[in-house]
Formats: sequence, C-alpha cells, structure tokens
Amino acid sequence: MQRQPVVVEQASRYKLPHLDEKKAVKMTAFLLVKSTPHRLNS
Repeated sequence: MQRQPVVVEQASRYKLPHLDEKKAVKMTAFLLVKSTPHRLNS
C-alpha cells in the first residue's frame, strides 16, 4: 500500500466541512501571501 504524497494529504484538508472554514481561509491567505513577492513585508 503506497502512502499518499504529503501534498495530496494537505490538499484534501481544504475540502473539510465548515468546521475548519476559518482555518481554510487562514491557509488560503497564507498561501496567497507566500506566492506573492515579499514587497509587502519589507
């Protein structure tokens, strides 16, 4: 039995019920900030 890649595991977490909606929004914002240049932080 092969283990799923960590990326797939994390991606499946985004499809959790509304209980983790706030966490999902936080993660989405975090990923957006991560994917944008660090102009804003400097």
